Order: sequence, then C-alpha cells, then structure tokens
Amino acid sequence: MPIVRSYIDDDWQAVLEICLLAFTPVYESFERLLGTELFLLVYPDWKASNEKYLRSLTEPGEKERFFVVEETGAVAGFIHYAVDARNHFGTIGLNAVHPAHQSKGIGALMYRHMLDIMRAKGMKYVRVDTGGDPSHAPARHAYEKAGFVPLPVVHYFKSLRIPDINRSLTQQAASLRSFRFAICRSACASLSPPWATLLLHRSNSLATK
Repeated sequence: MPIVRSYIDDDWQAVLEICLLAFTPVYESFERLLGTELFLLVYPDWKASNEKYLRSLTEPGEKERFFVVEETGAVAGFIHYAVDARNHFGTIGLNAVHPAHQSKGIGALMYRHMLDIMRAKGMKYVRVDTGGDPSHAPARHAYEKAGFVPLPVVHYFKSLRIPDINRSLTQQAASLRSFRFAICRSACASLSPPWATLLLHRSNSLATK
C-alpha cells in the first residue's frame, strides 16, 4: 500500500527521474503548439531548468514541505506545497507521478495529504496551476476529481526575432531570375531559329546571375 512521507536526500535521483519522465510529454506538446523556433526561445533547456527548480525544493526552508509517495519500497511520486499564512491560502506546487505508477490513485493520495496539512494550518482555500493543452488533460482530470474548480487562463507567446533580411532578398532574387527565364523561354517559341537561339542563350545567362 502506498504511503506519503517526507522527502529525504536519498530520494533525489528517484524524484529527478520522475520529474523528467512525467514532463517530457508536456514539453513535446509545447513544442508542437509553439513551433520549434519559438519553443527553443521560451524553453532553451527545459530539462536543466526543471532540475534546477526541483533541486531548490530540496533545500532548507522548502524541503520541509516536500513529500514523496513510496510504493513497495520505491518512490512513485512527489509533491510540494506552500502556504500564505497572511492571506490564508495554500498552493499545491510541482508534483508528478512516475508513468509506471499512474492511474493507481497515487495522485489523489498526495492531494488529500496536502489538503489535510493545509487545512490543519488554518488555510481557507487551496490553488493549483496546470496547463490547458492536451498533455495536461490527465492533470486537469485529477484536480477536478479532487474537487478543484478551474478558472481558465491563456498564455500567449510571440518571437521578437528579426527575419534574416539577406536570406529573404536572396530568395526574392532567385525567384525573379526564374521568372525572367520562364518569360524568355516562352518568347522563344514564337521566334525564328536564329533569334530564338540568341534569346535562349540570353535567358540561360539571366538564370545564372
């Protein structure tokens, strides 16, 4: 039977593996939605940034609010939470379940545990953020099943990179040469052989300039 317990340093490799496995489909979805060029601008190295953020949750001051789920002696999931005591609300933070352990109720077990903790701390409500793309559908289902009410938010991204003008001009010039060549070849069909030969030679010359 899975149990929720506090994170210990020996759990690091397991939670890192779970994080990368669980979020790979998410970032693949982001790349399809944004396009590779914009995706790389927004997420130049998502694995490194996720590892850095995950590591920050294991430091003193955060580690106390970081938990794992253990099943048959192996870490199957992890979850972090935060509280705003002044405004009396809590936040469920980064969390994931190993793909091999999904659909076993582990996510629901983690959420219940976090809600119990925050309720005991006097929080009046809890929030959690997730994505609206297809890769986050299981997360949305899990949160709504746990009683969370969605408030849709849309994030827009736009690249500010200036197009390569020189490449654009080169492509335009190539298109113009091809157009001129086509016109000359068409005109050759209506000329007598000497003039047609001369014009064809000229069209070939234009095509290479």
